Amino acid sequence: MRVGNIIVASGAIGTQVGAVITLIVGMLAVVEIVLVSYLATPAKTQAVLRLLHNWVSAHRPQVLIAISAVVGFSLVANGMCMAASELVAKSPAALCGAIPG
Repeated sequence: MRVGNIIVASGAIGTQVGAVITLIVGMLAVVEIVLVSYLATPAKTQAVLRLLHNWVSAHRPQVLIAISAVVGFSLVANGMCMAASELVAKSPAALCGAIPG
């Protein structure tokens, strides 16, 4: 939802289309890399993915805590930035343009 707001606020239609394409390619890059590596070396890819799966399974609580902490920090920082922008009566984009989320 925030990505849509950022893309719409970015301006010209060419910029918006470029941003959407970049976002989609970036999101699918992980899957594409795994598929290409599986085509090239299936046994090695399967071994690496099995190791990654086992590690994530063993550290599931820590991974979830880390993800929650990053998302929570981002939300708090974004909220503080929006509150600050309202206090100084400037647009949120002027103060919060660099904060992702």
